[in-house]
Amino acid sequence: MKRSLLAALVFGFTAFAVMPSAEARQVYSGQDLILNCQDVVVCDEFLVALLDSHATLEGWYQLPATVCPPADLGMNLMWGLVRAFLDRTENSLPESSAGSLALIALESALPCTQDGAPVTSVLPRFRTGIDLAVTCADPILCEAFLLGVLDSHQTLIDWGRIQPLVCLPEEATNPGLMVTVIQYLESHQDNLDFSAGSLVLLALSEAHGCS
Repeated sequence: MKRSLLAALVFGFTAFAVMPSAEARQVYSGQDLILNCQDVVVCDEFLVALLDSHATLEGWYQLPATVCPPADLGMNLMWGLVRAFLDRTENSLPESSAGSLALIALESALPCTQDGAPVTSVLPRFRTGIDLAVTCADPILCEAFLLGVLDSHQTLIDWGRIQPLVCLPEEATNPGLMVTVIQYLESHQDNLDFSAGSLVLLALSEAHGCS
């Protein structure tokens, strides 16, 4: 990835981040997820980010894997499992985070044991930092990916599985956080082969770590 492209993304996001519309950081509820998933591409970015960061955090904190889809299960079918769960839990949609609902659905439908025997985790090929830079040329898709990572992180904290790695200030905005991620990619170009989810976590923990 050439520096010029990353620099252009940083410049574009810096302009985007100071727009008046970016007044407060937004998150996805289950209801938002159903609405946003009318756009399959946005839906895909959120789920890939959620699973990538979930697997990353399980590895970093040495936790056992909890979502183990079979190798032939595509992303669309995984979304079908999530959507079916959301349809069954309609009353929880406004109050619950999209990430927590999606992870509950996937951990229930795709557990890492079958009949008491362990199952090998076969997650989809995760995006790299180069893929993330391309994704972030579109602020809507970049935000969906960012929210998937943050939602996975917060869900694992809420469930008591990990200690906080990222502690965002109250004034943080999604556009500002996306600028932080792109700037991190630009200054760590030797690491662009890392998974996109892990790079988002590294970028945000460096900028907004928990003391």
